[in-house]
Amino acid sequence: MYTKQIVEQFWQTMETNDFHAAAQLLHDDFLLEWQQSGERIRGRENFAKINTRIPPKANGISRSMPSSPRGM
Repeated sequence: MYTKQIVEQFWQTMETNDFHAAAQLLHDDFLLEWQQSGERIRGRENFAKINTRIPPKANGISRSMPSSPRGM
């Protein structure tokens, strides 16, 4: 699967709020950095856990996530 297809599938899955399925599309070494708070979320499982604990309308899903294969 090409990078563009992975990114598109990731966002389609995120819109369903199935964060465990979306996490499977992330790289094994995935790292999410929230610069405002200084928090770092490491790994697929932690990504899924933190997103499932945030109410859907408050999770602030942004389509401006870089599409670089470096983070995915």
